[in-house]
Amino acid sequence: MPEASLAMNYSYLNPSTDARGRRMQSGDIQFSSKNYPEAENVYRALIAESPNDEEAWSSLGFALRAQDKHGAAAEAFAKSVENAKDDHMSGRTWYTVAVEYAKAGSKDAAVGALEKAFAHGYQDRNLGDEPALTSLVSDPRVRQLVAKK
Repeated sequence: MPEASLAMNYSYLNPSTDARGRRMQSGDIQFSSKNYPEAENVYRALIAESPNDEEAWSSLGFALRAQDKHGAAAEAFAKSVENAKDDHMSGRTWYTVAVEYAKAGSKDAAVGALEKAFAHGYQDRNLGDEPALTSLVSDPRVRQLVAKK
């Protein structure tokens, strides 16, 4: 049973899931309640038990991003895509990694993530639409990536 403070969000808890699934759901409730540090703790605990859990890594990335921990968020999103079983969103996820690295001021890592994004099928080459990437647009490596179609 959820704590009384979480009762209003009970619909998030699926009683048919296992204990790990319920813990993931509790992290999601913390995230939805904007209690990002607690959500981060839940996701980190799940990752400690299962280091290849794509969903936990992705959720950790969102919790870190919400706390403006952009470098760590980029690393978490990268781990999520590296552990992905389904490749259909990998280009978009690598783009998200690039944005987070750019926000963290890690230009080389951002360019590397953009390379992976395009290699995995990300199509949108108009990087100027994302404010975090505007500083990369003039980089010769990025210009070359954007020029490729």
